[in-house]
Amino acid sequence: QVNRSWQTAAFVMPLGYKASLANASWRWEYLGGAFARYVQRDDLWWAFGVFADVGPDDDTYLPYAGVSWDITDQWTLSAIMPWPAVLYAPDRDTLVRLGASPSGAAWSLGSGADKVGYELASWDLGVTAEHRMTGNFWVGLKAGVGGLRTLRMTGSDWIGPEVDLGSSPYIGLGISYRPELLD
Repeated sequence: QVNRSWQTAAFVMPLGYKASLANASWRWEYLGGAFARYVQRDDLWWAFGVFADVGPDDDTYLPYAGVSWDITDQWTLSAIMPWPAVLYAPDRDTLVRLGASPSGAAWSLGSGADKVGYELASWDLGVTAEHRMTGNFWVGLKAGVGGLRTLRMTGSDWIGPEVDLGSSPYIGLGISYRPELLD
């Protein structure tokens, strides 16, 4: 917490992996990022930064930007990518979220290949309802549909998505812990 208006965060995460192929060696990859949050007003804040994935093949650098606006005490419009949403909180113990989010990814290495493939399995569009159970513990139920299947990258080649919203409904139940914000 730099001051009342600015928060900053950074991380570095090394990854080591080895394919199960004959004569495969260990490969190292480093994920990291630096981010900042600027509170412009009590009802409006901005987030920005950069994410990096540096590895033995292609390096990936992604800019990060977003904004969150509290329209009223109950309604929030959140354009924090990749989780855009509209949120409604009728009271301190209930939250309803309508939005999108990535829902899965897979890494693969073809037999005898030296290129790593990445697949973003889908994006979910749905609604989540959460309620405070006790203290900082919340229970939530979510439901929706998945779509934008098979967005793939192999090496530096992109293979575009198939758009088929509604072909795969999902439902989820979860418990989360949310620490309270200190003033």
